[in-house]
Amino acid sequence: MNVLNLHLLEKKVRLETDWAEAFEAMTQIFEASLPDAVPAAADLTVTVAKQQDGRGRTWFQTHCQPANALQGMETEEPLSPLSLARNLCSWAAQQTRETYVYHGAALAQDDRGVLLLGDSGSGKTTLALEMARRGWAFYSDEVVALALENRAMTAFPRRPVLRRDVWSLFDPGPFPSLPLEPAALPNEQPAAPLRLAAVGAVRPSQVAYPAAVVFPRFEAGAAPRRERLDQGSMLLAMMGASCSQPIFKVRGLDFVIDIVRQLPGYLLTYGRGGDAAAEISSIVSER
Repeated sequence: MNVLNLHLLEKKVRLETDWAEAFEAMTQIFEASLPDAVPAAADLTVTVAKQQDGRGRTWFQTHCQPANALQGMETEEPLSPLSLARNLCSWAAQQTRETYVYHGAALAQDDRGVLLLGDSGSGKTTLALEMARRGWAFYSDEVVALALENRAMTAFPRRPVLRRDVWSLFDPGPFPSLPLEPAALPNEQPAAPLRLAAVGAVRPSQVAYPAAVVFPRFEAGAAPRRERLDQGSMLLAMMGASCSQPIFKVRGLDFVIDIVRQLPGYLLTYGRGGDAAAEISSIVSER
């Protein structure tokens, strides 16, 4: 039995499988595992089995312990490695008690961080990778976790996932030779987990705190333009990106209101990652 031990925010997850390709895929998606074996009291154990459909395509099938831990995400239906990873990220976000979690990206220069929040397809991952290429420490392109006590940012071990159709948006660099890591892809999957080293990205080496919140919006060919959000609009946008509000309720609302009162929020429209990264550097330097 192959075992992958993960530390996802405040929880320990044990992934186990006899299927070598499944183990390789999840190892590629999650790059930071616990150095020691997760004890028998792991918060979640997921067993991954092999399943094929009528057309010969291979998928994941999962069983969880505790049985109801994923709240309906456990399934007899086929899953891709990336969809399983997203389910685990969602589960971890729903279990937090000391951190407030957003769906978004987070990066930092020294101790000054920036949050990139928005819906899927808004350009968060594309922009986060371009910023990482330019020296920003990479926390996550999927899960933004802030300590309730002091807003310290937490890095998340899932690798960034890059859709093939956005490679051309980056400035010239290593992207023509990106490692596809095909074992991590179900058939016809248009995205791949990316080794951070492929773009020269680094993980944070010190604690950072958000200095600004940016809501990116990609428009092909658009010059970068930023719009400062009023507090009401920023609050609504941040609540829309929240994964933790149903857990913390009034305490969570107070936490978000404090962020809105103390940090600037911007809607940033952009057409090229390099231009947007420079604009965000300017925003943070003004703080």
